[in-house]
Amino acid sequence: MTFTFPPSIPRTALVTGGSRGLGLQLAQALGEAGARVVISSRKAADLEEATAKLQAAGIDARWIAADVLRQVVQPGDTVVDATLGNGHDTLMLCELVGETGRVIGFDIQPDAVERTRERLADAGMLSRCTLYAEGHEHLSERVITPIRTATFNLGWLPGGDKRITTHWETTRAAISAALSLLMKGGVCTICAYPGHAAGDEERAALMAYLSALRPQEYNVLHHRFLNAGAGAPECFVVQRQ
Repeated sequence: MTFTFPPSIPRTALVTGGSRGLGLQLAQALGEAGARVVISSRKAADLEEATAKLQAAGIDARWIAADVLRQVVQPGDTVVDATLGNGHDTLMLCELVGETGRVIGFDIQPDAVERTRERLADAGMLSRCTLYAEGHEHLSERVITPIRTATFNLGWLPGGDKRITTHWETTRAAISAALSLLMKGGVCTICAYPGHAAGDEERAALMAYLSALRPQEYNVLHHRFLNAGAGAPECFVVQRQ
């Protein structure tokens, strides 16, 4: 697994599920290509070990534990993965909703849908998920029941065609639909990737949109690295009151 970054491409990468397996391999490949790597998963101990391994290889790596969904999602819930990517978040959500729950996933790229399908099948979780090979702007058409959470990883597919990226027009439609479906106490998590033209525009529009949400209805948190330089990923958590 090798990567080459053109000069115009930002060199900070967030790898979800990056503490082991394919996620860790992807993080190492990105680091060896010159990227600053941030890995995320649910277990801090695993992240510390993986980060130490990456740093020992000369990679600029750090970690962040992402267990907010574990605190919110319950067995039997309906949840949405609005950007399937390589299926790491989808698998986690399938584990959290249990046999009686449902994960509804979207991705406009067939490769992402197929990778996710294979990952879920290997883990015996495919029956818990409905996958749509279409943009997340169709969320309002496909999801009609209240949801406990929705996750968004904006930008492009890791390891995919960087010319295919999310855009604010469709992202806004999907986020708006997700927020309207959130149950009381439910959360919507959004990771944005500035540092390139489309990412900068999407992040700026997202900031304006979330800042305008009524505080009587939603709590909005903004998580960002203060010492990681331009282009570092930024995470937003929106909770319905």
